[in-house]
Order: sequence, then C-alpha cells, then structure tokens
Amino acid sequence: MSTAKYDPSSGYLTISLTKENKGQDFKDLDLLTKLLAPRKTGTGPTIEVVSSQDTEESELVSGIDNLSLEKNEILQGMIHGLTRRDTKLT
Repeated sequence: MSTAKYDPSSGYLTISLTKENKGQDFKDLDLLTKLLAPRKTGTGPTIEVVSSQDTEESELVSGIDNLSLEKNEILQGMIHGLTRRDTKLT
C-alpha cells in the first residue's frame, strides 16, 4: 500500500511506495547522492604560472588611459590598494 504524508511544521513530504513486483531490485536509487558527493581532486596544482614579469605602477596607469571614467576610477583604486599593501608588507 502506497502512502504520502506532509508535515507542514518541517516542510517534509514523506512518500512510501510499494513495489509492483515484490523482491524486485532497483539499482542506483542513490544516484543523486552519488552525483552530489564531493569529488576527489587531483594531486597537482590547480593554478600554474606560465610566465611572470614585474609591472611598474606607471605602466598600469598608462594601460588604462582609454577606459571609461568609471572603470578608470575602479582601477586607480585597485592600484592604490596594491601599492598600500606592498608598502605594509616591507
């Protein structure tokens, strides 16, 4: 006999279904659980630096001259923040 019960206080809907053929096995009923389980990641690094070069602040400023005023203000703030961070570390 199949039944369904809703608990409004918890928001759970509990459904119990009877099998049409008793003893019938249903494989992978936990497939959703398997799909949502955390996956193991590889042992290698996830970020690889291909090349690196130092960029002067003046080069950054000259590279943003053609941007709109809003983007320019945002980037100026980022450059100012990076400069302040670098001076605090040394």
